[in-house]
Amino acid sequence: ECFATTYYTCTEGWYFEASTETCEPCPLAHYCVNSDKVACIAGEFVDFKFALFCMDCPIDHYCPTTSTVLACN
Repeated sequence: ECFATTYYTCTEGWYFEASTETCEPCPLAHYCVNSDKVACIAGEFVDFKFALFCMDCPIDHYCPTTSTVLACN
């Protein structure tokens, strides 16, 4: 038995959403490469869409969420 498989390639910063079969912009707190969406982990953040990687929380700051950076007082 054979199944038809369609492969989608999205532009970097976008991911393939299987439920709608479309490329979607990478959301906050994630990075998107090779059409995959990957969540940032604790101590990392992304505060903009279309990210290609997560960034480490900067020195003298804290990241209460993976999409927020706040300065330490």
